[in-house]
Amino acid sequence: MAVNPSISSKHADLIRCSEVARRLDCSPSTVDRMDQSGRMPQSIRLGGMRRWRATEISQWVADGCPRIRPGSRRWRSAS
Repeated sequence: MAVNPSISSKHADLIRCSEVARRLDCSPSTVDRMDQSGRMPQSIRLGGMRRWRATEISQWVADGCPRIRPGSRRWRSAS
């Protein structure tokens, strides 16, 4: 079965909770808590799966993992 390149390229930048945890050097359950409390870039739901954009996580880490403001669902750069 062939994979549609336009669909796979849309999701090429998405990473799993375990990969986010590895990048943050924490457990997947810590990533879950941070996601639920709005302390990190918002996850994307694909069916029952949660994924994060690798570029957003990388930029967030490079910016020192700033806390997301309450009520805001989007990560904000320190600049």
